[in-house]
Amino acid sequence: MQENGLYGRNMQKSEVEITKEIKNLENEIEKLDDCCNTLWVLKEKKRMEFKANMRKHQVGVNKTTGNIRETVVVRNNQKKKQEGDIYQKKQIDQKSNRTMINRFCPYCGASVNGMRFCGQCGNKVND
Repeated sequence: MQENGLYGRNMQKSEVEITKEIKNLENEIEKLDDCCNTLWVLKEKKRMEFKANMRKHQVGVNKTTGNIRETVVVRNNQKKKQEGDIYQKKQIDQKSNRTMINRFCPYCGASVNGMRFCGQCGNKVND
């Protein structure tokens, strides 16, 4: 049987060729490592920028939330004041109604001028 000379030559590589291929692979690995380092640095820069933007955004949100809280407090105070004013007005109205003195009888219309009972029909007109 004869060996194919071409087959034998292709399969066997010299030590020099193998060393060259190893060097080439090492060079490619170094290039890839450099690319990875560059990408890592870019990723870290973007992460830090994102973090800084989130802090700025959070400060803005906190300011807005604080403004909303202040507005709510002011509105609640205004509402309480209005409710208090209405309550005081009701109390004043009730007191003034109590202290109002009838000058005329609500039943017959006769003049009573502050008397407790009507002189004409006898009904109680003032407390």
